Amino acid sequence: MNTRRKDIRFGRLLFGILLLLIQCQKQRSPFPVLALEGSDYQNLQTSTFIQIKYAGFTISYSSFSDPQLNKKALDYAESAGIKLILSDQRINSFILNEHSIFSELDAAVKDYHSHPAFFGYMLDTEIAYDRFERISAVKKYLHNRDPLHPSLIIIQPLYASPSQLQIDDYSKYIDNFLKIVDPELFCLNYFPVTQSGPLYFSNLQICYDLYRTKGVKFWGTVLSLSFAPYPQIKHSYLRFQAYCSLAYGARGLTFYSFYLPRDQKWVYQEALVDPAGEKTPLLSHAATINGEIEKIGTTLMHLTPKGVYHSEPVTAGCFPLSPDLGIQNIHGRDIIAAFFSDEVENEYVLLINKNFSSGSKPRIYFHSRITQVIEMVKNENDPLIIEWESDTTEKSYPILFQAGDGRLFRLMTRSIG
Repeated sequence: MNTRRKDIRFGRLLFGILLLLIQCQKQRSPFPVLALEGSDYQNLQTSTFIQIKYAGFTISYSSFSDPQLNKKALDYAESAGIKLILSDQRINSFILNEHSIFSELDAAVKDYHSHPAFFGYMLDTEIAYDRFERISAVKKYLHNRDPLHPSLIIIQPLYASPSQLQIDDYSKYIDNFLKIVDPELFCLNYFPVTQSGPLYFSNLQICYDLYRTKGVKFWGTVLSLSFAPYPQIKHSYLRFQAYCSLAYGARGLTFYSFYLPRDQKWVYQEALVDPAGEKTPLLSHAATINGEIEKIGTTLMHLTPKGVYHSEPVTAGCFPLSPDLGIQNIHGRDIIAAFFSDEVENEYVLLINKNFSSGSKPRIYFHSRITQVIEMVKNENDPLIIEWESDTTEKSYPILFQAGDGRLFRLMTRSIG
């Protein structure tokens, strides 16, 4: 094997040229990162939204539902430069079949649609089968009245009970959700920290397939809240959830939660900020991850998913590497390789260490057609750039990962420069 690290100044110049070419092709929008329970009603002020923004979130949601509080929140959010997803009691009452007055929905649209800080409508945070018809009616009506602002629906996870789903089978739940609700955007409400085995990846695969075959966009969820039965949240847990969602094609991320929820369903211990609005150590961890997502997320948003594969031993229900891929083999456990392509069929791979307890340094074996591997910069570390001078040499390289970490690479089939 004959490999060499490119001079870092050349590497940065190369990456700058590639980034400029992509930016010339299209105007990029920020990768959506949503803070659930982003503003406690007792801390509804501009400084709260500034704190949310500087932690790397682009959108906030709080379950106020009161139109007057929502209007105040929009004004504060605008001054901080952040967008809001809103729930509204008039919309909620329609969904719960407490009334069928469409003029109430019109009033909600009128209150929010023209505000520059408004992102969209929250229709349900734990949707069950018995609400599908009403959700569908509301979603269609809002879309007709306000096509510029999406409706977000948070679906139940694969481990939800039949009583939570209100139907006896998860596949029926998903099929009917797709058929009846016809969603434009949904979020998967899966907390994998204690359930990160086959079930988690099976659920992500369901969302991935919906996106690839039906074009339905989804956002992944990152649990950033400590409560039983979940352990104390660590940096690596946040990272693992974020990068696994990206691997399976998520077009946005949702952190639950920013503030401690006020409901009494669980004994909540720690969120990103405490009840007084002071940051916890988790907030710094989230800000670091969101900074990475900001850098690589805009690239991923414009790439087409091509498949997600796991290193040996392959997690049950997941897929092994195949001979036609840009990576032929991985010597190392617990590695995910998610492949993407851009508009001109350039190949990318997001590699993830799905072990969120310890780091890893697997050796990655690349296809003979690959001549360069260029890391897409996500932080202040120097990007990894690998080049082979001969097509006959074995093309492998050991790549270091922190616990739960992900790294995005472009796989080149010819040398540049």
